[in-house]
Amino acid sequence: MVLKDAFTFYEIKDISGLAGIDVTHFASLVQQASGGASKGYLITALDQEIECFDHATKSKVLTHFAEEIHRQRPDWTPQLDEYIERLGWQFEDGRLIPIELFDVAELAELPEVARPDLAKASVRLHDGDLGGALAAACAAVDSAANAILDSHGVESQPTDGFQKRCGRALKKADILTKDADDLIDLG
Repeated sequence: MVLKDAFTFYEIKDISGLAGIDVTHFASLVQQASGGASKGYLITALDQEIECFDHATKSKVLTHFAEEIHRQRPDWTPQLDEYIERLGWQFEDGRLIPIELFDVAELAELPEVARPDLAKASVRLHDGDLGGALAAACAAVDSAANAILDSHGVESQPTDGFQKRCGRALKKADILTKDADDLIDLG
């Protein structure tokens, strides 16, 4: 719906190429004043092409489609958000993320410096890049730990390792005591 209503025939072709579809398969489709292909016909041809992809490729192409639509037409974001949320997805920092991995509403509780890495981790996890997901998640934790230390006036030492920084940040923010209190309250 958004694709058909927000874009011209040739913009749809461009977005298709940016999403990873071989648009040479649609080279013969041209829009003319009379007798040419319609946007509906082009979208039907794209649907048929995407249907031939394996699950992983289809998922990646559709993700790129949504991200490109979001990037090119920010004025359509509310409508696009509504559609993709029904399918279990959400946007964070221009990237499409499955809600099952995490709800972006929870990002508000994190230091802002950690958010891009956490979003990157979820995208990589969804794409099957487990090593990349773990690296990005560690970067998010490291950024959050450094932000906590900075907010408490503690300078991070270059010789401090990841684990030491995280431990110091947990102590400074008194997170372990708060979590223990919450667990006690729950019984």
